[in-house]
Amino acid sequence: MERILSELRQMRLPGMAQTWQSLMETRQATSLNIVDGLRLLLQGEHDMRRANRNARLLKNARFRYQVSVDELAYDSARGLDKAYITQMCAGEYIRRGIPVIITGATGTGKSWLASALGHHACISGFKTRYWSILKLMEDLAMARVERQTKRLFEKMASYDLIIIDDFGRT
Repeated sequence: MERILSELRQMRLPGMAQTWQSLMETRQATSLNIVDGLRLLLQGEHDMRRANRNARLLKNARFRYQVSVDELAYDSARGLDKAYITQMCAGEYIRRGIPVIITGATGTGKSWLASALGHHACISGFKTRYWSILKLMEDLAMARVERQTKRLFEKMASYDLIIIDDFGRT
């Protein structure tokens, strides 16, 4: 039993290894038939890979706020329409390449909303990047100095969603 666990780890299948270890700890490993056991191991690996991908997408997006769509306040003062935000969460505007501009007075939560929509996009599997306008200008200036402007634009083109915030530094 331990040999199986070490081989799963050696083969770089951490989701399967974690599932196998929990099956051994709960003494269910010997009571499962081969089909059910294999199904559990594959599901464990699939779940871990999805979680790792989502964590990587969120980390690389560099959001100003770590917020989800569930945390948004839909009060009348902010002017947020819950039905419209729910529709945006489907991500059709990202697939079709439609730009979205969030406007409003200072302090109404534009950055919060942008971060929440971006977070949801990452969880949905879209490659997202969040820039403040000042950080974007710094990156562009450095790329120009290093003669890497084309490379920066190619990298920007690889994102499914780019969020540019008018806030100072992120």
